[in-house]
Amino acid sequence: MFKAFRLFSPLIALLAARTAADAISVSEALAVTETGARYEIAGEVVSTTRYWNAVRDESGIIQVRNWTKPWDIGDVVSIEIEVDAPSPTDPNYVRQIARRSSVTGHRPPPPPFEAFADDVH
Repeated sequence: MFKAFRLFSPLIALLAARTAADAISVSEALAVTETGARYEIAGEVVSTTRYWNAVRDESGIIQVRNWTKPWDIGDVVSIEIEVDAPSPTDPNYVRQIARRSSVTGHRPPPPPFEAFADDVH
């Protein structure tokens, strides 16, 4: 665990230096695994279920547990995310939980595309 903290500590320092208005990319967000870390992302909602949503920006797709009001496919959202503790059944899986969000725009739903489980984190 200490080794993982050393590996991600520059990223954590970068997150701490940003203001609340600064968003990080999805690819940067996927590297954040420290429980309790908070950051902001912005992207387009490309998939929704009751609690889970896939949000995409130009760098990738992230799966977010949404505890805010529901989003629709095509919504452009700004999200404050808190990293939850790793799953007891899968220590490599870390939940990204939306604590606050706002819809900043809306795009027509993207056309269907083929995606695999490994494409969504």
